[in-house]
Formats: sequence, C-alpha cells, structure tokens
Amino acid sequence: MNSETTPEHEATVSPIKKHQFLTFLVSAIIIALFLVYIALSLYRSSGTFQLDLSRPGFDQAREDVTKESQFFEGYPSNGPINEETLAEFNALYNQELKDATAIDAYSGDALSDSTLQIPAS
Repeated sequence: MNSETTPEHEATVSPIKKHQFLTFLVSAIIIALFLVYIALSLYRSSGTFQLDLSRPGFDQAREDVTKESQFFEGYPSNGPINEETLAEFNALYNQELKDATAIDAYSGDALSDSTLQIPAS
C-alpha cells in the first residue's frame, strides 16, 4: 500500500477541510436557535409567562405590587446590645420563624395563592 494520497482523495477532502470552520459556525447557530425555540415554547406552554411582570403591559400590576408589598426590613446591624434590643430581636425572629414554619414545604399547598400571599383578583 502506498501511504501517499491520491489526487481523487485530495479532491474530496479539500472542500471539507476548507469549509470545516464555516460548517461548525452554521451548525452551532442552528443548534442554539433550536434550543432557544424549545426554551421559549416551554416558557409559554407552562404558563410561566403569565407570572412575568417585567413584560410590557404589566405596568399597573408592577405598581400595585410595589405599593402593597411590605418588606421585612430586618434588624439593624449597628447599635447597642442590651436586654431591650435582644428582646426586640427575639420577637422579630420568633414572628418570622412562626410564619416560615406555618407552611409545610412538602404539601400540595406550598405553591397555593394564599401561601405565596398572592391576593385574589
């Protein structure tokens, strides 16, 4: 067997080698577009898009959420440490602990509107 390549073999390998990088780029773009299509169709079919308040048209809903929301501001990180501040911290901690343990994370109600504190419209 001769280890030299034949001109016929070089003719078939040359175009493949010449366009190998371009083929890689085109196939990578096609695969990326296909995966984005799958992700967007899952986003739409699962109903997640209905919860997305950043979409246009939800300006009023966004304002309502920020107006009505009461955020837990926490406990200040600076200040004196005495019996009064420790008692205040314990009261805040116990209230948050009570709210957190009131929800059974493994039940079917963990994602209900009342558990998530979503008001009924």
